[in-house]
Amino acid sequence: MKTPVLIFLMALAPAAWADGMRTLEPIGGGREVPASSLPGVARDDVEDFVNALLEAWNGQGLERLLAEDFPDRNRLLGDLAELPPTARLRLLSIGPVQTLESSWEEDALVTLLSVRVRARVELEGEDGPRRHETTQELVIRFVRRLTD
Repeated sequence: MKTPVLIFLMALAPAAWADGMRTLEPIGGGREVPASSLPGVARDDVEDFVNALLEAWNGQGLERLLAEDFPDRNRLLGDLAELPPTARLRLLSIGPVQTLESSWEEDALVTLLSVRVRARVELEGEDGPRRHETTQELVIRFVRRLTD
């Protein structure tokens, strides 16, 4: 499985380095897409997802945004269910977005991104409002399917 990733990364090599390399031809009957036509994930898409994540945290539906292999997924969802209904997560800022990895999986380009998010948890308690600011590094998996 490492070979497709390696071939994809080699296709993105700088032109000066690639001048001395042979052309790599894909194996199999898959659809050929030039690496130059594969745009990165737009920042607007990342921001839309982070906003959807916060809305889901504040309401219901967070489980549909968390990957099945998310560490301690069930524990997180259980802990969030125990929060008072007035608890809110407010977005303070979305920091830098970094591409960690891109790979082909069947008919899709899967891109893993890292994004730093500053947020504030707001709780209404018996002794008044409590606020806790946090900075989290999120890893987001974007899946773009090829269309015919």
